[in-house]
Amino acid sequence: MYGYDNYYKEMKNRGADIISIKVGTEEELETLKYWISNNFTKDEIGGIVSFGAGITDAHSITYSNIVNRWGNIANHVMTFVG
Repeated sequence: MYGYDNYYKEMKNRGADIISIKVGTEEELETLKYWISNNFTKDEIGGIVSFGAGITDAHSITYSNIVNRWGNIANHVMTFVG
């Protein structure tokens, strides 16, 4: 994409709302999966999810590189597109 006109045209293509979905339980994870899959509708268009979490300290990561707890400050972010 080159040129200001193209940039300006696409700048209007933004998300309408920002929502928060808790993912602490299996039921809440199912809600998140439903959002990614089809935006809580029967459409084939899915949602975009930015997932942020924080690793509290070096003890949060086990010897097998598995995070066993998350902190309160997000220092790890992933984006999922449905």
